[in-house]
Amino acid sequence: MNYLRGRSAYSLITVFLQPLRLTPTPTPTPTPWSPGATFRNATHVLAVLLRGWVDLGIWAAVLVAFAVHRRRSAGRAVGG
Repeated sequence: MNYLRGRSAYSLITVFLQPLRLTPTPTPTPTPWSPGATFRNATHVLAVLLRGWVDLGIWAAVLVAFAVHRRRSAGRAVGG
């Protein structure tokens, strides 16, 4: 243990402290309001939503038709 105590006397630690330099955040340039662009965006979103609802309706119709067909086929097999 005395050996380590004597060795630590020769150790040297150097620390450099420097303040952080903050980089300024650029201010974004505001874009002017454009009613035409807003209208185009709204019609695009509406078209996408309507397509989604129509697709969902088609899927629902196919699934209902399949379920009805399956139920009718199962009823014939049991009764017939």
